[in-house]
Amino acid sequence: MVKRTMPEAPFAPTPVVLHLDSSRAFRGGQRQVWLLADQQRRSGSIRPFVLARSEELLARCEGAGVACQRWAGAWSVRGLWQVRRSIASLSPGVFHAHDSKAHGVLRLRS
Repeated sequence: MVKRTMPEAPFAPTPVVLHLDSSRAFRGGQRQVWLLADQQRRSGSIRPFVLARSEELLARCEGAGVACQRWAGAWSVRGLWQVRRSIASLSPGVFHAHDSKAHGVLRLRS
């Protein structure tokens, strides 16, 4: 009998997940963003990137080693430009809107 082996799969780049959160406060939803992004980073199979307005969320993400950037906001021209620039530079495979304003921005993008 001839033993057949499967050819090795080509290297696939690590997918990027873009997290958007427009809240300025740090409450339960922002805690979930932080925990999810941190766990994705730890797994090594996903590269999270967080665009957020909450200073505390950004500080926690930076402390955990998660790539993040301060977001100008959902309905400002600068905020829309930031989202567009992040999408162009990161080419994320998944968009995760954590509130309705962030969801509206992503709907404008599509």
